[in-house]
Amino acid sequence: MTDSKGATPSGGQGDVDPDVRLLRRVSPQFMAPLADGGIRVSSGAFQNSSNSEGMSILLKDTLEAEERTAASTISAYPSFGLVSLTARFCFTEDQAVERVPEDNDPAHGEVIGEKSQGRRKRFAKAASWVVQPT
Repeated sequence: MTDSKGATPSGGQGDVDPDVRLLRRVSPQFMAPLADGGIRVSSGAFQNSSNSEGMSILLKDTLEAEERTAASTISAYPSFGLVSLTARFCFTEDQAVERVPEDNDPAHGEVIGEKSQGRRKRFAKAASWVVQPT
């Protein structure tokens, strides 16, 4: 459940605006071909990291402040794709979004919360390609 600002009851909005785009790298193992020749992302791409309550993401507003492109975030992962969701969508799924900068990536963050199979399917359906693999 969210309040009128899109925050989770646990205060998950923090300093992340609901309209901020969240980017998620997608490994080829979580891609499936479509009949029309396109590619869809599978729900498996939206699980929490091992031994963690969060799913790693990149915050587009931080990338832009650093004058980095979304495509640059997967340059070291040649067969990966990149999808986008809004923080607002995550808030509506009772997830918290936190900025968790790392030494090598200040744009790093996490989407915190349990991700049931149904929730992961909704994430996959809501995600849009930013960089679709070729």
